[in-house]
Amino acid sequence: MSFYKSHLFICNNRKPGGKNCCGSYSTDDLIAYAKRRAKELGMTKDKGFRVSSSGCMGRCKSGPVIVEYPSGKWFKCSTEDAIDRILHSILQVHQSSTIKLRAKIVED
Repeated sequence: MSFYKSHLFICNNRKPGGKNCCGSYSTDDLIAYAKRRAKELGMTKDKGFRVSSSGCMGRCKSGPVIVEYPSGKWFKCSTEDAIDRILHSILQVHQSSTIKLRAKIVED
């Protein structure tokens, strides 16, 4: 079992010499926004959610990228709107799982 229900890693790697990478796309701002929005949506550490910056994940040409664990889903994300869509989709999955679990308990 995973420690977190959902853990988002947002690549913030910067390469020397101005080479194209995730950190070239204002990812500091995206990370700050993702953390703030997650908190606003109730996706906090005590509820099993986490947003972290990461080093290079080897997908520089697709950047900036996010990977969500434990699902292992990858996202390209360069706007706050994209962050919102990702957070809402994760939240929806976890709310749906909780509803299914409650339904199963009631059925037993």
